[in-house]
Amino acid sequence: MLLKLLKKLSKPQLLLIITGLLLLFWFSPLASFVLNIGSWLGMAFAMLILLTGVFLKKIKAAVKKFREKRLGKIVFSVVAALLSAAMLYTLTITGFMISRAENKPPADTNAIVLGCSLNGSKPSRMLQRRLDAAFVYLIENKKAVCVLSGGQGKGEDMPEATAMLNYLKEKGIDENRLFTEEKSTSTQENIKFSMAIIESQNLSGDIAIITNGFHQFRASVIAKKNGINPYAINSKTGLFSLPTFYIRELLAISKELL
Repeated sequence: MLLKLLKKLSKPQLLLIITGLLLLFWFSPLASFVLNIGSWLGMAFAMLILLTGVFLKKIKAAVKKFREKRLGKIVFSVVAALLSAAMLYTLTITGFMISRAENKPPADTNAIVLGCSLNGSKPSRMLQRRLDAAFVYLIENKKAVCVLSGGQGKGEDMPEATAMLNYLKEKGIDENRLFTEEKSTSTQENIKFSMAIIESQNLSGDIAIITNGFHQFRASVIAKKNGINPYAINSKTGLFSLPTFYIRELLAISKELL
């Protein structure tokens, strides 16, 4: 039965259906272990591709008929222009994201670790990777100090900064090199409140921001608004979670720029 159905499908239909199914899995929490607006939009896009593949023949016929009308030509011209603008915007922002992630700091530049969720009192996988990046950096840069930034969110047993401090202390980092900022609930507050600590300790305005690579551009925009000259130290991002966070970050960047 399945073989007969597959034989009736054209190669473009098969390609669209397979692509839709793969993307649907890739954006699903089953693969990424994440559920956020990026997941929902990614899965919606995957379903659109999948359904386009299933109904491709009917869609082609309807589109052909509609384009023959004057209104259809206008609509398709407008849609094409909007899609082109959206693609150009996306590519431009992606270029900025990649460029900012490659902005490495000079030796012994002081740093800020941006918080992320806890599982009770333990750092989540993403936060642990940021802390591992901070650990390596502090080992290699003996004169650098670090602000650990993150308040207490829903379902967390303590402020993220406290858990971050405990994690780095257990790995052997001297507590005197670590400052905690325990009130922030967003990237904006992470950097704003950390800046207050930086100023109180008379630290340099050149700061290395430790976070995921996809997050560096937005963090740098916010940092510059707070008088910081930002550099980037990137933590690892899982392959299956990257698309979800990439889409979410595009939306967050757009909001920040607006």
